[in-house]
Amino acid sequence: MTATLFTALLLPLAVFTAIEAISCSAVSSGDVVNDDVFALGGACILHNVTVNGNVFAGRSVFLITLSGTSIKGDIIAEGYYAVALLDGTSVQNVEAETGGPILINASSINAGLGITQSVGGLTVCGSTIKGRIYYGRSDGYLRLEKRPSCAKNSIFSEEIYISRGEGSVLIDGIDIRGNGKLSIFDCRGQVTIRNAQLNELDIEKAHQQVRVGNVSGNIALITANTGGVDITNSEFIVLNCVGNSPDITCSGSSVGLSLGQCSLC
Repeated sequence: MTATLFTALLLPLAVFTAIEAISCSAVSSGDVVNDDVFALGGACILHNVTVNGNVFAGRSVFLITLSGTSIKGDIIAEGYYAVALLDGTSVQNVEAETGGPILINASSINAGLGITQSVGGLTVCGSTIKGRIYYGRSDGYLRLEKRPSCAKNSIFSEEIYISRGEGSVLIDGIDIRGNGKLSIFDCRGQVTIRNAQLNELDIEKAHQQVRVGNVSGNIALITANTGGVDITNSEFIVLNCVGNSPDITCSGSSVGLSLGQCSLC
């Protein structure tokens, strides 16, 4: 995927000097921008750039950040075509609405991530995210994952909240540090959570199959899900299951206090 992006979007370099504001429609390499960057159309590729302000990505923009890019403010995107934060990019906060896919690979978000009405999905791979994560009212998939080509994510967050999504949810190989809570509400795609450590897990009104495997936490609340819930090889201090149809299936798990439909776990 990365090679395709580079082949399709490699544009002539536009070398920007340290000025107060800049409009980005191509590439800025090795420069310092002392205010905001505006991407208003086409491709905006930032490589080894320091932005001492925000980056705004407007309608039909393809925003790509590459090695050495540091954004001291936020990325704010609306109506964008796609956003890819790659190769050690650092940014305070990412807020995106009504746009295409977002890829965060080997990068750092220091204050929060909020995605609303995405049609292309969100993939986070080998990255560090601090602050609240929100992913809501979106048609695309959500993947916070670990695989051979994708290192484990480090999540320092009080809450990951996934709400009213149409696509599938895959959360694999994450540690939500501290008092972190993972909440999944009213999602219509399949939900898979595996190889995760967290404080609290709350899954409510999932419409398709929910699979929880090799997950450890203090409290899990499984409520009013209609696609079936399967819990395997997991460990919770308290597991409370209410109003799920069909009933919960549970195997190979260790639970201190099992309540409701999970009383046999």
